[in-house]
Amino acid sequence: MSFSILLKSSNISCEHCINTIKSEIDKIDEIEFVSGDADKQSFIVEIIDIESMHLLKKALINADYPLSSFDNISKTNHEDKKNWSPKLVIDSQQSDIAIINYSCHCGCEINLEFNRQQPNFRLQDCCCGSFSIIHPENSYSHLIAQFDQEKSEDTFQYTNIENIIMPWEQPIQLTVAVPKEK
Repeated sequence: MSFSILLKSSNISCEHCINTIKSEIDKIDEIEFVSGDADKQSFIVEIIDIESMHLLKKALINADYPLSSFDNISKTNHEDKKNWSPKLVIDSQQSDIAIINYSCHCGCEINLEFNRQQPNFRLQDCCCGSFSIIHPENSYSHLIAQFDQEKSEDTFQYTNIENIIMPWEQPIQLTVAVPKEK
């Protein structure tokens, strides 16, 4: 399964920069350059294998285009919760801290901070009753563990688990859970 990601680098200043980035991407299997926008300092790639993201990040650092953030692009826009998935934007201005932002299915903007030096795995809730959590391993288990004993996996109408690679190449998981309507 492949997915598209909008990548950003503050070092992009012109179309030549976009062409250089395209050339670097063309050298990496499992990643395809889709388009670029020098004015927005961004470009879109289609990724088949998430492991190739490590190679891309290193290649772009070597070419002097380090990534500043990336954004999963949803190919479809569904209104029902079962087909919704969060559109992620990861922003890292510091080497150890990243902010994972996504739009909840209700329209709220959720911001989760991940500090790899002082990780904090608290449950984040939304006005609609949805919950989210980030964790380096099995975020879903950590989400369930933070609920009262009487609540269980049957509490949720829908869960979405996203595997994310942090800008420093650490994999983490984001779980978003939508409770059953009463």
